Amino acid sequence: MQCKPQITEIMLKSNCQNLRVLKKSIELIVEILSEKTIILPTELVSIILAFQIEDSGGELLEKDFYNFTPLSLKVSLRISKDYKKEPDELTENRNKFLNKYFINSSNKYSFIESFYDRVKCGYYNWEKLKNEINPEPPHQNSIDSLLGQERELSFFSDKELSE
Repeated sequence: MQCKPQITEIMLKSNCQNLRVLKKSIELIVEILSEKTIILPTELVSIILAFQIEDSGGELLEKDFYNFTPLSLKVSLRISKDYKKEPDELTENRNKFLNKYFINSSNKYSFIESFYDRVKCGYYNWEKLKNEINPEPPHQNSIDSLLGQERELSFFSDKELSE
């Protein structure tokens, strides 16, 4: 796994010079890599590092703060701009977080709750982590079942379905 560019970019963007943060982040990454059932995509390394930097500075906020997508943030900022009003404090702070680590960067942000839990609480829920970063595709029989239900429903009229 080649994650040196992601690590270097995050460290430079955040102006973090604390080698203990880097060491701790690498330990967390190695911990995931040692778990044989989980494949860590390189692009997610930056999220671990961002959470670790925030935590080391005493700035890691509650879990809900980080549970957003860059697209939803962009929409919120656009709505505020369109209505010529200031974005609310949560939107503004999320935007600062995103700008600090991920804007104008090759790194992408998505909230991985298991990374947050490891940094904040000190543990990985391995099954949850696996599902978050390596989700299993739906089983074929589940897809066939859903398609079968759709076919059955297509024989009903709109009036019959609403009753």
